[in-house]
Amino acid sequence: MENQLPTIDVLLYQDDPITLSLQRVLQRYQDITLFTRKDIGDIIPDIIIFTEIDPYRCVMNLRNMLPAYHKARPVYMRKYFDSVSIGLMQYVGVIDLLSTDLKPEELYFSLKTIGISPITSLTQKKVTKFYNKYYDYLRTDGLTFKQSMVLGARVRGYSWPKTKLLLGMNQMRFRMECNLAKKKLGLNTKTLRDLKYVFRYGGIMVEGKFKKYNIYRRDRIKNPGYYIIPRTIVGDSTEK
Repeated sequence: MENQLPTIDVLLYQDDPITLSLQRVLQRYQDITLFTRKDIGDIIPDIIIFTEIDPYRCVMNLRNMLPAYHKARPVYMRKYFDSVSIGLMQYVGVIDLLSTDLKPEELYFSLKTIGISPITSLTQKKVTKFYNKYYDYLRTDGLTFKQSMVLGARVRGYSWPKTKLLLGMNQMRFRMECNLAKKKLGLNTKTLRDLKYVFRYGGIMVEGKFKKYNIYRRDRIKNPGYYIIPRTIVGDSTEK
């Protein structure tokens, strides 16, 4: 009798189109059992997949996980990764990143590898070294991953209480990293409010054709997630 690989329990944390796609793809594999937050019950999953397109919201979800899940391996799936999303994942110690463009077999074998790998506790220093080694090519304009992370929060308009809740960083450190980032870029706070810099340094992922909107500072303060509202145009792409 052939040795069978152990079954991997996977919790799909979000309820979004990516989750539905993952369900369709992974339900064909008998050695992967899928759960959602509605039906997980008392089961402790081997893997928790986060598909939140906003990496800051993903961090918030990670921080809000039930304590009982602290031994589960968090996996972040995204269309592509930039210096902001990488900086955030480095900061919270998530090292398993997968692209949503993976083919079904690639996704399956990736999850099986993650699921059966021994759980190790990496220090922040080792996590930082890992990201700097494998994702250094994503660092742009001379910014460190941490500087990209804090600058993204600033240009998105997150209030300080929300930023502190997300990052757990003291205000002096946050301001220092922001000022270093702005100095490297040769930009000031007012200039960073320009929409092109918001998209460039805010870690905002936009696909397809979209209209350009004027987003005022008061809107950013009220609703930082405004930037990820879909702006896809079907048919005529002419801006009005």
